Formats: sequence, C-alpha cells, structure tokens
Amino acid sequence: MGYEWGMRFERVGYRLVIMKDCPGPAPAVAQKIREAKVTGVIDAVPCFDCVGIYMGVYEPRGKHPSEEIAALDWSDLPASFEGRHFRVPVVYDGEDLEGVASRLGLGVPEVIKLHQESQFLCEAVGFCPGFGYLTGLHPALTGLPRLDSPRPRVAPGSVAIMGDQSAVYPMERPGGWWLIGRTPLEFVNVEERFFPLEVGDTVEFFAVSEAEAREFEGRRLEAVR
Repeated sequence: MGYEWGMRFERVGYRLVIMKDCPGPAPAVAQKIREAKVTGVIDAVPCFDCVGIYMGVYEPRGKHPSEEIAALDWSDLPASFEGRHFRVPVVYDGEDLEGVASRLGLGVPEVIKLHQESQFLCEAVGFCPGFGYLTGLHPALTGLPRLDSPRPRVAPGSVAIMGDQSAVYPMERPGGWWLIGRTPLEFVNVEERFFPLEVGDTVEFFAVSEAEAREFEGRRLEAVR
C-alpha cells in the first residue's frame, strides 16, 4: 500500500511490517516511530534503507498501525543521521589474510592498510546479537565471495570481510566470511544486555601489535564520539 512521501509497507506475517521508501534516514524514522508510541507497535528497527515495525495486539477493525505511521508529521526529519563513532584495535593475523591478499592481487601490508583506511557505516545488525554489517570497504578489497565451506566455529572478536562489507564476530558462531584479524574488545554481553553497535554508527579499525592488544583485553567497545 502506498502513502504520501512515497513510503510503502509490506507485511511479513501477522506481527511484522517492513517500511520501505522511508521519508528520511532509516535510524531517524525508526526513532520517530518509537517516540510516537503508535498503537500496537512494540518496536521499530532500522536496517539499510528500510525499517522493520514489530507489532503486538491491535484492534483489527480499527486502523492498522501502518496507517497511523503514514499519518505522522514527517516534515521535521533530518536530511541525514549521525550515529556514534567507534575505533576498533585489530591484530591483523587472521588465518585468511594471506589468501585474501593473493585472491585480490595485493600484498598483505596493502590489505591491512586499505582496511584501516576504509570508513565503515553500520547499515544493519543481525545474524546474531551485535553482528554489524559494515559497508564502506575499500573498493580494492571488495568482491570476495562467501567461503565454499563455512567454518563451524569462528572465535569472538574475529574481524572479517566479504563482498563489499566488513564485520566483527561478537560471539562464537559459524561463519563464511574471510578472517583477516581479531580485536580484543568485547562487542556484546548478552547477560548484561550490552549491545553498543547500532545502525547509523560509524566504525574505523586501527592496527595494534600483540603486546598492544593485551592492553585492551577486558575492555568493551565504546564510542569515541
């Protein structure tokens, strides 16, 4: 169904609607929906250029939540959204690092340099808690497919690239991305509900030695601005 501003709503089951063609940056749209306390809406979650709207119980004979959302005043949305910024220390010793360099026709030092020069934007969080899909990978590092045989276990803190994105595995999980390094920072703590990385945040990586990495052990991911 279409509304003014060009926004579209697509149902995915009974309790989820995907809002597309948003009238502004997805994080700002999601925040406005949450603050509006729309009837029947439990949460609004931004992702890339759309927003997932999770619904609880609403009166089927009344207005659908998407109608109330479409009727909100969207004129005050910012043209851009500036999230927080994170700097992540990395020991570039990943088991796929040499394979990445060889496949891309680069030297290992050049792969490390270009990854650090990339300015990343978190455009989605998914797969597992705290796994941020970071776009902005340097063009010379893009194009790697998923591994033919995904690993059954990838260690927490593993820094990886695939396609045109980079990511940090926040907890042990299976994984098919190419591992180029590791960070000593804690990205997620489920028990304490610590999930700092959000859509709209920016991330940069910087190289540290093994000795320097030990200085960061026990620390959590924290925004620098």
